[in-house]
Amino acid sequence: MEELGCTLTEVCGIGPVIGMQLLVEVGDPQRFRTEAQFARWCGIASVALSSGEGHGPARRHRLDLGGNRDVNSILHTVYVTQVRCHPPAKTYMAKKTAENKTKREAWRSHKRQLANVIIRHMWRDKAHRRHPKPVPSTTS
Repeated sequence: MEELGCTLTEVCGIGPVIGMQLLVEVGDPQRFRTEAQFARWCGIASVALSSGEGHGPARRHRLDLGGNRDVNSILHTVYVTQVRCHPPAKTYMAKKTAENKTKREAWRSHKRQLANVIIRHMWRDKAHRRHPKPVPSTTS
């Protein structure tokens, strides 16, 4: 992972195996222009579930059943790991449940946040690979 210049392993819950799986599945992260586009591709973006609610916004949502199921599964593994042993994730989930979100809504929100963190890391890594730092010469 270090030879590839990948910083995904800095995210709690992502080790070398999961990091490589993400790199293989995603490929070129630049093909996603926005975080929302990446979330839709992963199957993490929420989809309005209810119809015919009048002219107001949809009140119920569900996860997209499409998308890349392998990446969705990886995100779920990272989610479970973070909620179990990462204090910021525990705090985030407690905050969401305090906002009267159901456990499922909090779970969906956290997975979406993870997808955003992952794609930002991948974009940053790609930019660093494109513009490598100059290596100082050791000639005398």
